[in-house]
Amino acid sequence: MYHSAGRAVVRGTASALMLLLLGGVSAAQRSQLLKNVELCNGADRTSPDIQVDGCTALINSSAQTPQSLVIAYNNRGNAYTAKGEYDRAVQDYDQSIKLDPNYARAFNNRGVAYQKKGEYDRAIEDFDASIKLNPDYASAFANRAQTYLNKGEYARAVQ
Repeated sequence: MYHSAGRAVVRGTASALMLLLLGGVSAAQRSQLLKNVELCNGADRTSPDIQVDGCTALINSSAQTPQSLVIAYNNRGNAYTAKGEYDRAVQDYDQSIKLDPNYARAFNNRGVAYQKKGEYDRAIEDFDASIKLNPDYASAFANRAQTYLNKGEYARAVQ
């Protein structure tokens, strides 16, 4: 089982993303932004295609903050991963990491995309980076272990 941005994590970032986006916009803009935030965060089991659309609208919005862009790129990367579009996912995770090199989730999620592409060494590098940034991030440990198992390095999988 791979642990990227699960529903609980996505919902946890939804509130932060909404707060970051809502400063200084009209009521109509606020309504559309809230809709796009919900879509970008995968509310109500939104399809990956619709999630991509919501995140893209946020990324292209003039009302975003640097941190909201970090989250929007990460979430769009998650949607691309769910669609099996791993190269596009990696591009979005790259953007998220470029904007916030301390965002452990983006490293973990990019690692998942690399793992699914069969690029195990790159995946492990990202899981290691995620763990270094957040030593309590269980998903990164689980994903790294799974990647070592996929490589046949069973002893390293349990470290």
